[in-house]
Amino acid sequence: MKRSRRIAIVGWMLVSCGILLDQASAQSSSCSAQVLVSVVKTIDGVTNVKATARNQVTKKVYSSVLKDDFPYFWSLPEGDYKIILTRPGFKRSVMMRYHDCSSHEEGTYEWTAEMFRGSSAVTVDLGPEQVFTAPASEPESVQVGPKTLSGGVLNGKAIALPSPEYPTAVRAAKVFGTVEVEIVVGTSGEVISARAISGNPLLREAAEKAARAAKFSPTTLSGQPVKIKGVLTYEFVP
Repeated sequence: MKRSRRIAIVGWMLVSCGILLDQASAQSSSCSAQVLVSVVKTIDGVTNVKATARNQVTKKVYSSVLKDDFPYFWSLPEGDYKIILTRPGFKRSVMMRYHDCSSHEEGTYEWTAEMFRGSSAVTVDLGPEQVFTAPASEPESVQVGPKTLSGGVLNGKAIALPSPEYPTAVRAAKVFGTVEVEIVVGTSGEVISARAISGNPLLREAAEKAARAAKFSPTTLSGQPVKIKGVLTYEFVP
């Protein structure tokens, strides 16, 4: 009986030590992070944005402070996070980010995010995106692949803009409204990515399909081909 009790105590001590080591490791791998927010339809920055970061493993929620008018996390343990951005007059933006402190010893991680003007009751899913570190000094870099520019609302810039097919069952159910589709136009002028970011879920697939069929004139900047990221808006009227 005493032997079993000793084994139990030793096991408990080992588990406790493991927990303490995990906590120490988590504390030692924390670093700062900042979210640089811009308006999706312009190149203007969005200041005074409130941000929360929810760790997807521990479920702990961290709140940001403002530094240089942008959301800033002083000490954020590395891991996967769900970031929520809010500001009056803008739709609520949600994005998934991985915070990795081991890849740099100093400096602040910078996440970029976009916000849409509109009701804060509407949520826009920005999805996952690669995180990058802002080094203390940036050496001259070589451009790899075409640059992507923000083009705002692109309906008036399309050379071909097919209307979406209104699903019969959806029309019969009197489902209508506006759907916004975020697109990326490739260097050849064809849509290479289309994702509905607002609107009734029953109408989004039809809007995305129409957006993929849109055509644009190729765009260049300083003689170099560039991609364009923007929004197509579709109205479904019964």
